[in-house]
Parts: sequence; structure tokens; C-alpha cells
Amino acid sequence: MIQLDDATAAQLEKVAPGSSRKRSEFLRGVIARALHETLEVGTRKAYEKWPDEPPPVAVGEWADEEEAVRAPPKAKRPSGRKKRARR
Repeated sequence: MIQLDDATAAQLEKVAPGSSRKRSEFLRGVIARALHETLEVGTRKAYEKWPDEPPPVAVGEWADEEEAVRAPPKAKRPSGRKKRARR
């Protein structure tokens, strides 16, 4: 048994009337979601503290500074024109 303030009780009555069997189902779902969200906060904090992924690779490990800064060559694009057959 829980105590609700008048505004919350009125909202609950609109969503899941006490005279219907849906109220128990609704409240079980709400409690399950709240518990899941609360547990997820702990999981999220743990992953933030100890990430699952390795740190990004340092550029110096795979290329010297000159190579890393130089832009790659541009790829040739087709002109977009169709060639007409000569007669």
C-alpha cells in the first residue's frame, strides 16, 4: 500500500481507473521500468568509469607527422556527360 498526493491519485485514476483490472498491470509495469532505469544508471556510470573500448590509436603509431597531415590525393570524378556515338 502506498500513499499518493491528490494530483498524482487523480492522474492515476484517469490513466488506470481503480475499478478496472488494468491498474495492477499498469503499476507493475511502472515499477519494473523504474527499477530497470535505476539499475541502468549504475551500469552507465561503470562504463563511463571503465570503458569497454580501448583508447583511440595515436597518430604517431601508424604515420609520421608529415604523412598524417598531408591530404590524400583527390579521386577523379566522371564528367557526368554521356558520349554520343559518331555517325
